[in-house]
This record gives sequence, structure tokens and C-alpha cells, in this order.
Amino acid sequence: MSSRYRISKSASAFASHLHELHKEIAQNIEKSNKDYKLYADLKLLKWVTP
Repeated sequence: MSSRYRISKSASAFASHLHELHKEIAQNIEKSNKDYKLYADLKLLKWVTP
């Protein structure tokens, strides 16, 4: 990084926190989507199989 720019420790910590939060939310969404797909697939099987 250029010496012309300074980032405060609190700004850096906040950016790191947001980055980690974003990763956690993305993982939660992925898990939720997988769970919903499983539920939807099982529900669909009830309609397809006799």
C-alpha cells in the first residue's frame, strides 16, 4: 500500500469483521439452500412415487 494512505486500526478491524461476517452469512445461506433443496426433493418424491 502506498505511504500516502493510512488506515486506522479501528477501520481495519471493522473491515475484517465485515469480511468475516460476509463469509459466515454466505455459509449460512448455502446451508439453508441445501436444507431447502433436501426438503423440496423429499416433498416432490411424495408426489412422484406411489
